Amino acid sequence: MCALRHLTSRHVEAEAAQNVVRHHYGLPVLVVPVLSVAIELTQVWSVLTQVCALRHLTSRHVEAEAAQNAVRHHYGLPVLVKLLHPPSQWPLIKAVVGLIRNLALCPDNHAPLREHGAIPRIVQLLLRAHQDTVQTVSYCRTCTTFFYPFLMTNFLINLCQLS
Repeated sequence: MCALRHLTSRHVEAEAAQNVVRHHYGLPVLVVPVLSVAIELTQVWSVLTQVCALRHLTSRHVEAEAAQNAVRHHYGLPVLVKLLHPPSQWPLIKAVVGLIRNLALCPDNHAPLREHGAIPRIVQLLLRAHQDTVQTVSYCRTCTTFFYPFLMTNFLINLCQLS
């Protein structure tokens, strides 16, 4: 578990650890437990830590595309979409959306993400989050958040361009 926490960090030492995982084919070791634990969702913290580690391993480095492909090849996409549904809590959903965003940077993942229903589910979650935010803002008379709807609209437009 400590090693997973180290992989979720963005520190220089963590980058070295992430390189070791990439070079020694450690991605399947992260994807397979997510598959098994996600089915039961009994160890939410463990799943969250693994998803965060995968999120960091699939972005901002030379071998990111290989990591993105590895998640697809090890049947991680349907499980990630499943994690977007109840009983998942917002912290896990946020981590999964971030990982799916990274996976969507690889064109080979576009069709499988569509087939597994990732895009409609993320749109549902965004609309729900937007409704929750609007309700919160309507109760808070001192809030002056005009910026949020603009960001939400741009994000939805970009997401729809993927589909």
